[in-house]
Amino acid sequence: MGCATKPWEPNPVFRTLAPDAFVAFQEPGYVKIAWTLRADPTGEGGSLFRTETRAIATDPDARRKFRRYWSFLSPGIILIRAAMLPSIKREAAHRRCARREAFSR
Repeated sequence: MGCATKPWEPNPVFRTLAPDAFVAFQEPGYVKIAWTLRADPTGEGGSLFRTETRAIATDPDARRKFRRYWSFLSPGIILIRAAMLPSIKREAAHRRCARREAFSR
């Protein structure tokens, strides 16, 4: 998934871009953000959940603004992601149990 945005603004708007438009997007003043959500099987019916986020500014001014924004807010963003993981794990376990019940009928 990816978008272009100005995350330092009070109410950032996330512009959705098609994959080919995302690569070509160079409008000044933006940061392009791409993120992945991935689940890899671990064997024994479990999985390992991963998320990765990458960002690149479209110009030096946007890069400066983003670095300032990230240096200030990244600890909170990281904590929010960590706080979300237990609920994601519970939901995944719940769905896995529901699937097992459906297959055992």
